[in-house]
Amino acid sequence: MPIKKKCEKNPSEHHFKGNDGILRFASGEPLMAECIELISDILKAENYEEKTCPFDKEMALNLDRVEIKKKKGSSRDKTVDFVVCLEKDWLLLVEAKLDVDNVANIAKSIIKKIEYSKLLLQSCGNFCHTEEEKVVLLKNRNYQQQSNKLRKLLMAKDWQIIPYRVCDFYERYFISP
Repeated sequence: MPIKKKCEKNPSEHHFKGNDGILRFASGEPLMAECIELISDILKAENYEEKTCPFDKEMALNLDRVEIKKKKGSSRDKTVDFVVCLEKDWLLLVEAKLDVDNVANIAKSIIKKIEYSKLLLQSCGNFCHTEEEKVVLLKNRNYQQQSNKLRKLLMAKDWQIIPYRVCDFYERYFISP
């Protein structure tokens, strides 16, 4: 009689469980450890303009900053903006496009950003695995129209790149069910 495997949660069911995961991950690479920031600060730097931000003390790895420090003075490769560690060391890649009006530009560059970001994360000694879903944060204004257009553009390339508004992203991954 075959032994039943214990069912692992579907990656899309993972949620944020505190800052310990990202701090533990980044501790495997000193350069990455220097680039842990509050998500609210990262969003402000990416032109988040809403009056209130749902993020307070939640932290993430600012992957753009890692790449800037790594490639001082030389041309750098493009990465997603930040990485959040969800439960059981699942890393979620997040691209914040909060000031973009033409989502066609996102579709052109996002796949390469994701591929390079994964390679960069795998270079860390504490790497485990990344979520299959990747997040693109869009601004609230014209969100539905932009989201639909982006999904259509990405459907053939990678259907697991999911557009969210910041508030929906927070609700989906940071509020435990």
